Amino acid sequence: GVALANTTAQVVFITVNVRDDNGTVIQATSLSLPPLGHTSFNLTDRFPVTAQRRGTVEFQTATGGAAGVLGLRFNPAGAFSTIPALAK
Repeated sequence: GVALANTTAQVVFITVNVRDDNGTVIQATSLSLPPLGHTSFNLTDRFPVTAQRRGTVEFQTATGGAAGVLGLRFNPAGAFSTIPALAK
């Protein structure tokens, strides 16, 4: 799962690039979050191209934007841990 939060008092636009294991962009899209808004989703539901693949997902804000990202990994028993987000 992925959780995103807008940490500013303005709408933030986020560019999302899904890359395969070789670094090739296999899907690109954008989304927006309202001021101080947040959202969460299952990565494979929102980006089906990520199912059963290795790679990275980049979340980039436009200049002046700021967003927090948290990755979550769940196991079948319901336990979860965070996935580290790396700043570029």
